[in-house]
Amino acid sequence: MKIEKGKRRPWAPKRKAQTGRKEDHSSFYNSTAWRKLSKARLAKHPLCVHCQARGILKEAAVTDHVIPIRQGGEAWKTSNMQSLCHQCHNRKSAKEKL
Repeated sequence: MKIEKGKRRPWAPKRKAQTGRKEDHSSFYNSTAWRKLSKARLAKHPLCVHCQARGILKEAAVTDHVIPIRQGGEAWKTSNMQSLCHQCHNRKSAKEKL
């Protein structure tokens, strides 16, 4: 059985619309320049700053904008960046969506 392009497959789940995002910054975060800067930042600052503040030494995995770009934060300023582990980044991002 062949399904025409653009036709919905009955077994595929419906996609949820993304809400709360005014702008899509995926092209920025997928750019070579951002990936290089993020990698260099993590090499220079390898520990999660939120965990360090609680006295825990944990390896950072994400370069995060202290003030999100969508809230007017500087995209390329290193003073607006911090190294976070996945858990701290997810927690911070969830709070920002509220």
